[in-house]
Amino acid sequence: MNAPRSSLWGHLREMLFEDAPAERAREWASGLAYANWQRATVLAAVTAPVAVVFGLLPDLALWQRGWAQISPAFLFIAGLHATLAVGSAVALVLFRRFRPAGESTARAVHQRGAMLYAAAVLVAMTLHGLCELRLTGTNSGYMLGLAAVGLAFYLPWRLGAAFFGGSLALLAVGLGWDGSLAPLVGLHAVTALCATVVFWFGARCAYALKVERFLQQALLEEQARQLTEANAELTQAHRFKTELLGLAAHDLRDPLHTIALSAQTLRDELPKSDPGLPLVAGILDSARRMETLVANLLTDAESATREITLVRVPTDLPRLVLEVADAYRPMAAAKRVALHFSADESALRAPPASVDPTRFRQIVENLVGNAVKYSPVARNVWASVSHSPDAGYRVVVRDEGQGLTAEDKARLFGKFQQLSARPTAGEVSTGLGLAIVKRLVDLHGGRVWAESEGRGHGTQFIVTIP
Repeated sequence: MNAPRSSLWGHLREMLFEDAPAERAREWASGLAYANWQRATVLAAVTAPVAVVFGLLPDLALWQRGWAQISPAFLFIAGLHATLAVGSAVALVLFRRFRPAGESTARAVHQRGAMLYAAAVLVAMTLHGLCELRLTGTNSGYMLGLAAVGLAFYLPWRLGAAFFGGSLALLAVGLGWDGSLAPLVGLHAVTALCATVVFWFGARCAYALKVERFLQQALLEEQARQLTEANAELTQAHRFKTELLGLAAHDLRDPLHTIALSAQTLRDELPKSDPGLPLVAGILDSARRMETLVANLLTDAESATREITLVRVPTDLPRLVLEVADAYRPMAAAKRVALHFSADESALRAPPASVDPTRFRQIVENLVGNAVKYSPVARNVWASVSHSPDAGYRVVVRDEGQGLTAEDKARLFGKFQQLSARPTAGEVSTGLGLAIVKRLVDLHGGRVWAESEGRGHGTQFIVTIP
């Protein structure tokens, strides 16, 4: 039973007596000064009209009835109401005139000004309670004053105790001046003390909530700052990696193109019986594959650092697909894969396609290269082009290779995705080709998808361009 009581008291003590942590004291002091300045403005705006409507106007009516002659305390109360009305009006003007623009601009002078006004209102309410007790035997005005000041501000507990303790001391001294009211002094002091504790407890609860919100906000801001810094570092590292990769790929492209052209020229000039011909064909095949890989890396780097811009020109699409098929025939022949091309009459008679020829060639190269790469020995690959007035051009690349599983289809066009199928002659696969195809087809406003009946049943890729 002792543990719960100890825990409850510990929690209560922490809520009532702990202030903002020292390391954030400056920020908290600025926020508290701004909040109390705003509350002092509201308190002044309320006190001034209340003192006039419920103080000076009734005092004037009582004056006309001769109350000034009945009790000298009446004159003091009337003067107090006038002081509250005029003082609060002046304070309101000053609070509005020198209002800080925000929490960051609030200074200690704003806090001191707000607290000074609060102390003045508290003293005025205490004096009002003394006079009201003398006239009517009640202390309702004093209680209302304590409530207004106690709940209007988030007072640190020492400052709150000093304000309310001083007010009680002033009340006790005033009660001692009038011996006729001695029987009421004890009751009044106990009532005032209870009210003070209640009002101060409410103010401290509000203060504790303010501190908790402040700390939560500070924690969130710190976490957001750390995440922003980490994100900036990651972005910079990614950009550096991408730019470095792009530069490397760009510098590789020209030498590879030169190697491929030289190997092709040498292959065409050597006699069929020359023993070095297979070597030259291997060099050409490797250079072509490296060219495709470098082109994919360059496209990926360009896509990561800036938007890819297409240069559309009228293009003979059947001729472009045929040129790609012819370029990959040596690679296919090395695996004894028959590479077929066909274009129907509608495609041959259709108007030229509005595409970027370099980018569209890259699309077809990736599809044809993959079909050859993943085909077993002595199989077939088909590349065909068709056209219809409604759907536009349709390019299909079909193979008799390893096919696709359902899981493969779900990850087909993702970057660096390794599918269940593997190259059949040890070729290298980066997992970028199909992602590049999808990106470039989308930029052309077309669609690309794959169809396969499952493992071992081959795959066909379909590209449509409007």
